[in-house]
Amino acid sequence: MNPDRVSARNAYQKTDTGIESTKKDKAKYVELNRDKIRKLTKDYRKNHPNKSKAHGKVAYAVKMGDLTRGACEVCGELKAHGHHDDYSKPLDVRWLCSQCHSDWHKENGEGLNA
Repeated sequence: MNPDRVSARNAYQKTDTGIESTKKDKAKYVELNRDKIRKLTKDYRKNHPNKSKAHGKVAYAVKMGDLTRGACEVCGELKAHGHHDDYSKPLDVRWLCSQCHSDWHKENGEGLNA
């Protein structure tokens, strides 16, 4: 892959036009693959019940205002995921951006009680 093209694509995807284009592409994919997505979601929930329940509880707590989404605790990126060190404690999360979250799992593997 050409690093200049990758940088240009990443920069474009952060523009308003790039964000809108990505949204349209995602919506089109979902429309064309609705059944496939449903099956994958159902399978994930069946195979990872603890993770699924923990993710749902975090999403609900954020929606209700009981849990506040934070910036990545490693790099400060504002778009962050809730990371569970232990899935048996669903509301005990650390906020990590996509890259730092991925790096954490590469280094440490799965969280406890996954």
